[in-house]
Amino acid sequence: MDSLRSEGNQGLLKDVRLIIGSIKCMWSKNYIDSKINIQKYKTVHIPTPMQATTFDCGFFMLKFIEYWTSRKLLAFNPTDMPIIRKIFTLKWLQWAENQTEWLDRLI
Repeated sequence: MDSLRSEGNQGLLKDVRLIIGSIKCMWSKNYIDSKINIQKYKTVHIPTPMQATTFDCGFFMLKFIEYWTSRKLLAFNPTDMPIIRKIFTLKWLQWAENQTEWLDRLI
């Protein structure tokens, strides 16, 4: 899943091959006795919303993680990013274990 590069992008394909090769190499070193053979696993392109900027990738990634079911993603658009940024910021500031008085720090 990549919100900046679409299916067929040569840079994306190169990165995918590198990541998959690394996973397979680490699997073969760390799971020698495993009965699971990951060598035949296929990569599948999952259509994702595409970002309109070069700086929203982190928020796209967070939304992908938040709503991914392993088969499809929540539909959202680059135009949703301003509100998504605000929602994540509010969640982070109001997190139960956050002990900082943010209102005092922000004013």
